[in-house]
Amino acid sequence: MAKIKSKSQYKRLKRRTFIVLLFILITVNLPAREIILDSIYIKPASSIYQNIISLKLENYKIAEAVPVDENVIFADWKDGNNLIYIKEFKDSQINYIYEYESNYRRNTKLTQINGAITSSLLSANGKWLLIKTITYTNDKTQSNLIIFNAEKNTMQTFQSGSYFTDFTFSPDGMEYYIHSSLGIKEIRLSDGKEKIVIPSNLYKDYVTADSVVTAHFSPDRKKSAVIIGGGGSYKCLIFKNSKLDYIVNDVTSASEFFWIDLNSFVYRSGYTAFYRVEVFNTMNRTRREIGSASMNTNIIYSLKTGLITFLKESTLCVYNTSNSSFFTAPVEGEDARFAADRNRFCVIFNNSLFILKKSIIENKMFFLKRNSGKITDIYKRTLENSGIFENEFSKQFVIRKLSLYSGFMKK
Repeated sequence: MAKIKSKSQYKRLKRRTFIVLLFILITVNLPAREIILDSIYIKPASSIYQNIISLKLENYKIAEAVPVDENVIFADWKDGNNLIYIKEFKDSQINYIYEYESNYRRNTKLTQINGAITSSLLSANGKWLLIKTITYTNDKTQSNLIIFNAEKNTMQTFQSGSYFTDFTFSPDGMEYYIHSSLGIKEIRLSDGKEKIVIPSNLYKDYVTADSVVTAHFSPDRKKSAVIIGGGGSYKCLIFKNSKLDYIVNDVTSASEFFWIDLNSFVYRSGYTAFYRVEVFNTMNRTRREIGSASMNTNIIYSLKTGLITFLKESTLCVYNTSNSSFFTAPVEGEDARFAADRNRFCVIFNNSLFILKKSIIENKMFFLKRNSGKITDIYKRTLENSGIFENEFSKQFVIRKLSLYSGFMKK
C-alpha cells in the first residue's frame, strides 16, 4: 500500500474508500457486514434505541451466550470446535484474522489485513479463507482478492477487477471459481492450477458490462448455477452436464444461494423489504417458499449440518432439510452458522461475536418470551414517538417488529 504523506491525503483516502464501500453495501448483500435494522429506522442516539439493544442483549444473557470478541465482521467454523473470524478497526483500515478455540475459550491472532473488507468466505473444509478488500494505492482505489490458508497461516494477494463478491468455492473447498473472458475458471487452491469448467459461449449472451458473474456447483458437480446480474436482479442459468437446462429469473442475491442436495438449491427472491427464502427443485422445476416477507434474509447453509439459517426481521430461523422442521427463537443477529453437532452456532450481533446453543435456547424459552414482552412494550413506545424515527419507512418497520415479538408471546 502506498505511504500516506499527509493528513489531507489520509482524509481523502478514508472518504474515497468509504464512498466505494457505502455504494457496495447499499447495492449488494455482503457476507461481511452486519445490518442492524433498528439503527436504520430508529435514531441510534435516542434512549429508546439504546434500551432496545440492551433488551436484545439480555436475551443473549438468558440464553447463556458465550462472548467471543467485539468489532467482528465475519466468523465461521474452521472445524467442529474452532472458529475463524475477522476483527475490524474501522478508523485505521486494519483488520485481524483470529482463531477461537471454543473448548478453551482462547483467541489467537493469526495475521493482519489492511484495507476495507467487503466480502469474506470460508471453504467447507475450513482451510481456506477468501477475502475481498478495497485499498488505496498509487492515488487510486483498488480492489484485491486475498487467499488465506488457515492451516499454514500464509496469505496471497491478487489485484481484482471487481469490488463485488465474484468468487465461490467448490463443494469440498479445494478449489474456487471465478468468471473470466474464457468462461468460469476453476482454480485449485493447493497449487494454483487452472481450468475452464463452463465456457463463456454458454452464457455470454446474458452478460452485460455491469454484470457480476458467479458459479455454484452441486455437491456431485454434475449441475451448476451461473448467476449473472447485479443490483438485486439476477438471472440464474442452471446447467446439467455442461448444457443449459433452465433459467430461474427471480434470484435477488448472488451471495444468498446454496445447493442443498444434488437437485435443489435455496436462494433469496422477492424485493426490497419483502424478501423471501425459496427452495428450487431442478428436477420438476418447482419452487417452495420457506421464509416470507422479511427486510433481510441473510441465508446461510452448510452441507455438513443440513441446516438453513435465515432471518425474519432480524430474528433467527432454522430449517432442517432432512425432516423439513423449523426452529425459531427471539434472538437477533446475523451470519448464524451451526457447528457440526447441530447444536452450537456462532452469530454476530451489535458488532460482537457470540456462541450459543440451540438446546439452551429451547430450555430457556419461557424466560426469552418474558423478555420479549419487554421488547414488545418498548416498540409500542417507539410507535408513539415519531420524533425518533430515522426516515419515512420507520413506522412500517416498527409495526413489523411489534407483530413479530407479539407473535413470540403467543407461541
